[in-house]
Amino acid sequence: MKLKILISFMVFALIGLLVGGNTIAYFTDTVKEELVKFVAGTVEIEFDSKPVIESASPFVVNQGVTWSIKNTGTNEVFLRAKVNILDDENIFENVKFGVEESDWKVGKDGYYYYSKAVGLNESVEFPLEVIFDDVWKSVNIPIDNLNIEVEAIQASNDARKLHGSDNPFE
Repeated sequence: MKLKILISFMVFALIGLLVGGNTIAYFTDTVKEELVKFVAGTVEIEFDSKPVIESASPFVVNQGVTWSIKNTGTNEVFLRAKVNILDDENIFENVKFGVEESDWKVGKDGYYYYSKAVGLNESVEFPLEVIFDDVWKSVNIPIDNLNIEVEAIQASNDARKLHGSDNPFE
């Protein structure tokens, strides 16, 4: 009988040590948790689809065309743009596009990426240079046949990385 009482006492003591030890460990833990910053807002842009043509002279071979893009949302955004050619008559077969000397870079996927975050109510210019391969065929190029598609993604919380475009230039 003494042995049963001793074993039951040891079992209760072991249970008490386990419960007490875990309780003390739980309440004396000093690990600091990172606070997650949650930003709620909107991603909106205004884009005027009508370009500003820098030189409409027939004597200028390479014309510059500029579109204005404005961040009207409540978050900073990254921008990307794609030039689509609405060409049924192969007018643009000898034409290339470039964005040299600006903050826009061409990605592998054919999009032009703006390299900086665009702040609230900031406007950004998308300067597109129309480069003609054959100077003699560069007359009467209709800029209206250029369709520009602009997309924005929030600059916070690594959104570009989550959507697979963290570094679109590689």
